[in-house]
Amino acid sequence: MIPIEIPLSKSKLTLMLVGCIAFVALGLWMFSYQPTSGDPPWMIRPLIVTASIAATVFFGFCGFLAIKKLNSPLPGLIINNEGITNYSSGLSAGPIPWKDILEVKTTSALSQSFILIMVSNPQEHIDRQPSAIKRKAMTVNYKTYGTPVCISANGLKSNFNDLYRLLTENLRQKKSAGLV
Repeated sequence: MIPIEIPLSKSKLTLMLVGCIAFVALGLWMFSYQPTSGDPPWMIRPLIVTASIAATVFFGFCGFLAIKKLNSPLPGLIINNEGITNYSSGLSAGPIPWKDILEVKTTSALSQSFILIMVSNPQEHIDRQPSAIKRKAMTVNYKTYGTPVCISANGLKSNFNDLYRLLTENLRQKKSAGLV
């Protein structure tokens, strides 16, 4: 099998970065907003401050990851004889051998579609992550979706359906050849 490398989409990542900057700006504006007597009762200062800090931190972190990916020389996803290596997001699990992959499924959350790589040893993939933040995020994925390995086509030069077909076809070929 010739390795398949799917590059990161610089245009999609740039759009994500612009969106993150807009939400950070909105969060900063919300922080300075002072409720008036004409505002709805739920617009209390502690709620506004909490929401503004959460938006600024979350979208600031996402923007940082987008900048990091924009400057990365690595492809977004590699599919080869050994397995799948995902570099498309900040939660990349590293190499996933075909023998570890049980199934490839899809799901969606908040109008966002994901490819779920169901692995036989989820905790092993979580434990080998060097960052506590990545381990925690992958644990949340595992508890939510049944796997720590979720791939989005958002930052890749591929659409979701083509990527899903590519992954399922490669897994099917490995299984039929008795390599998995």
